[in-house]
Amino acid sequence: MTISIFLLAFLPKIYQKLFEGKDFSYIFYCNQFIFIFTGILHLILALRLHEKIGIPSWLFYMLVGNVMESIEKVLT
Repeated sequence: MTISIFLLAFLPKIYQKLFEGKDFSYIFYCNQFIFIFTGILHLILALRLHEKIGIPSWLFYMLVGNVMESIEKVLT
């Protein structure tokens, strides 16, 4: 939860630094990469592959559910 609040508060500043003056297609490709990466993480969570390498479900869900989805939504 705190990571999501941090991302919502500071991601626009990071977004402005990284993407200011960039072409829209570059921003679109970055967003699509994050979208695909988040989908792969959801697949890993659904198949429970994270438990085979020793990552607890709650920790992995915090990464996928809060962090990656917040980044994707803000960039979209």
